[in-house]
Amino acid sequence: MDPNNPANDGPTDSQTYPGTLSVCDAVLMCAEFGYNADDAYVLDLYYFDSTASWQCIYYNNGLDNAGAYFTVANSDVSQAYSYSVVQ
Repeated sequence: MDPNNPANDGPTDSQTYPGTLSVCDAVLMCAEFGYNADDAYVLDLYYFDSTASWQCIYYNNGLDNAGAYFTVANSDVSQAYSYSVVQ
C-alpha cells in the first residue's frame, strides 16, 4: 500500500489467515474482523505467495477511495483487495 495513503495516519490492526481459504472466505473473515473492531473504515486483504497466506489490515480513519492508493508494487503479493466500510 502506498505510504502516502491517508489511512496510514490512524491506528491499524491485522490478522493472517491460511492461504488455503478461498478469496470469498478470506474476504468474509477480514470483513468480520473489521466489523468486530467497531472502528474499521478501510479493509485491505493481500495474498502473499512466499508464505501462502492472506493478510487482512484495517484502518480506522475514513477513506472513500481506498483502491486509489494501490500504487506500490510488491512482487510477493499476487492478489490485493481493498474495501471502504460504510457504518
